[in-house]
Amino acid sequence: MPYELNTGLTRNEDYYNTNGDFNEFPHHQPLIHAVAKGDWDSAKNYLTLHPNAVRERGSLSGSTALHMAVSMENEHMAKELVKWMTEGDLEIEDANGVTALALATLIAPEVARCIIEKNKRLLCIPCNPLNMIPLIKACHGGQWELARYLYSVTPLEALTLTQDNYRTSADLISHCFSSKELGT
Repeated sequence: MPYELNTGLTRNEDYYNTNGDFNEFPHHQPLIHAVAKGDWDSAKNYLTLHPNAVRERGSLSGSTALHMAVSMENEHMAKELVKWMTEGDLEIEDANGVTALALATLIAPEVARCIIEKNKRLLCIPCNPLNMIPLIKACHGGQWELARYLYSVTPLEALTLTQDNYRTSADLISHCFSSKELGT
């Protein structure tokens, strides 16, 4: 059964307009509203004037616009936001220690590929809440096509780490056996 991550975000634009969940972004509301509505043109126009807004974190959630776009499963918005971000920006964690890549490994595999293509260091960084590298997270979440891709690009060193309770190659083998995804 795929791992589910409750981000508290939905695709319902009316919910955002009436509940004000994004009031935690005091400086860049136009960008946040554009992301919530899935309006890339408005988001791009705002970023053209305020390029640093792409890395602003919400005061409560710690989420960036990219975290939001991924959580809302807006692949186009997320991929466009990645283009505006630096490698370091892609390593920003929310208040729970979750990167946008960690979210993408569970719900937006194509966005995960896009993020990895821009920052390969993320392949080796364990993600909360279970302290798994993206490959293990994808296996844990049942994203087998993405897992195969991540396996092909993840450095061997990332699979052999045993310090700090990292999930490692033993987890990979375990997930593959239990899901019958070893292949032939």
